[in-house]
Amino acid sequence: RSAFVGDIVKVSRLSDSGGSQANAGGGAIIGSVAKADGNVLHLHRFLKLTDLPDSVLVPALDVHDYPILSASSMKEVFMTSELVIVNRSSIIDIAFILPVNAIADGRERCIGIRNAYFLRFRLLPNGGLRNHDFLEYTTSVSRPFSNRIFYSINHLTKALCKLMWLNPEREKTTKSSSIFFSGEAFAYLQFKLLGKGTTGISAVTASRNLRETMFWEDASMTSEVRKKTIMTLLFTTKNAITALRRVAGSVVGIGLSKKRPSKKRVRVACSIGTVITSLELPDTAPDVPMNFLKLRYTLEDSSLKIVTSFSRVTCNAVGDITSRTDGMGGVQDKRYEIVTVGQFFLKEGVLKEVVEVSSSGVVHAVNSMDGLSPIELSVQEAHDLIVSFSA
Repeated sequence: RSAFVGDIVKVSRLSDSGGSQANAGGGAIIGSVAKADGNVLHLHRFLKLTDLPDSVLVPALDVHDYPILSASSMKEVFMTSELVIVNRSSIIDIAFILPVNAIADGRERCIGIRNAYFLRFRLLPNGGLRNHDFLEYTTSVSRPFSNRIFYSINHLTKALCKLMWLNPEREKTTKSSSIFFSGEAFAYLQFKLLGKGTTGISAVTASRNLRETMFWEDASMTSEVRKKTIMTLLFTTKNAITALRRVAGSVVGIGLSKKRPSKKRVRVACSIGTVITSLELPDTAPDVPMNFLKLRYTLEDSSLKIVTSFSRVTCNAVGDITSRTDGMGGVQDKRYEIVTVGQFFLKEGVLKEVVEVSSSGVVHAVNSMDGLSPIELSVQEAHDLIVSFSA
């Protein structure tokens, strides 16, 4: 509840003194702190789609331009100039609001985070909408708490991706990595994950006397014994990794065992027959876990060591992906599930590569060797050829 100017927070509707509109319906109010006067906060409110007046017409999200975002359960909010006055004690949580373009181009990983929202428009006083593609997220030392937490969690998510993507096709792989991670971000992880009744999350805090080499300004070194506080979070069940995905994003715990994209082959997609890497966790915590994720945080060094053990899984159906990404509720347009740019198939003995899937449902493919002889197929025909080629 230590909110400052610029922080984006979620507060209880019951505490609002700003009028009947803010109190309509259930849920929470989302707002950016415009003024902090002791225990009283003045918020610039963000409206959800269900809070907008019926007279406001919102353009639908283009499935072709934003296929991943359209498939997710992430909700849209609209910036307003409405001021809401609340009490500091009514703060429920912080919120993350990102411009739609930052999510679509992969700069920010927030699909599946339960208190993350995307922004396209500002609601004008006359009821109109104006494009609002950029929301300032300053990189200064004094940036708001909610921004600092978001970028720390995002840093963790990207580190987990680096561990699980581009791995050889082994039955089981164990990897580790260390990143800089702030103490307040780890405390936020504990706040969101512990004490919620989720099985399979083990938390241990211990103090250790560790010897380390110290480097001094006079070009000398000493061997010192320093006391370190080590906090560990261990995830060993499906419920545990699902809870983490709601904090760090749906991409956690899954990867792709394919070669990196290149200048010539810009997109590398998962298709039928592709090998993926996955944290295959049971429903109940085992005595000796085969797959697991461990976060080991050293408070004095602000260092987070990530250790994970995962397995290989062959993607035989679209459900093999969607069932492992809690935040992805299924793709709205089926052609994005079954045909993607970069997939291959045989047509009359010639290897073809998909180069475009149009919004009208036409698949464009060319010879994979020379890029010539373009052809057009229906989505279903292309899908059947891709499945046959993968088999």
